[in-house]
Amino acid sequence: MRLYHGEFVLDLYWLGRGHTDGDLVIHLPEQKMIFMGDLFATYDPYVHLIHYAAGGSLREWSRTLERALALPFDTVIPGHGGPTDRAHLETYLGITVRMQDMIREMNRARKSREDIQKMLETEFGWTGFITNFGLDGVIGEMQ
Repeated sequence: MRLYHGEFVLDLYWLGRGHTDGDLVIHLPEQKMIFMGDLFATYDPYVHLIHYAAGGSLREWSRTLERALALPFDTVIPGHGGPTDRAHLETYLGITVRMQDMIREMNRARKSREDIQKMLETEFGWTGFITNFGLDGVIGEMQ
């Protein structure tokens, strides 16, 4: 969908599931800028809040990020954190894929819920609220 606001052209895209199943990406083609909402945060460590009750998906998040990276842009405005660049979003995609792979491998190896939780906390900075909110969902989804 294309919107016009004064001199600005805004293209709205639903690129797939991630944080929820309703996240939109707003692209300003002339400014070479995208707004990612909660699909991207610049926290360190990078923490993915997967809102399963709202249709979120870790499994599909990487494909959604790949679709965003196919847009022409230089600047990214995350849902949390300050403006950044394409390279930062590419790094976030790499971390997302790594997390997916590690959870899948641990599921295949029949690791316990506690082992997967410890890995997410150690490798990806999951704590308290994030862990309680998404742990069972990612274990089930990444079978």
